[in-house]
Amino acid sequence: MSIYGYDDEAVKQALKKDAYEAGKVSGKLEGKTETLVTQVCKKMRMAQPLEKIAEDLVEEVFVIEPIYRTAEKFAPEYDAGLVFENMNGTI
Repeated sequence: MSIYGYDDEAVKQALKKDAYEAGKVSGKLEGKTETLVTQVCKKMRMAQPLEKIAEDLVEEVFVIEPIYRTAEKFAPEYDAGLVFENMNGTI
């Protein structure tokens, strides 16, 4: 117990749990983004336009467009790994 009347250990455990939960959410978002990048790149290799890709993936165009625009820089291979690395902070 702290001199301030709260349990230091309980506070540490609560902070640790919050950080863990935030990490899980971040990891899930990153995984979803990586999957989306991979799917977009595959469709770009088949020369599908932006609107068709968004429709096929059941996403709004504004969600797919940053991936699409980044992937255009890596034509004609559309390497999903390189696109994902270059997406840092844009979606």
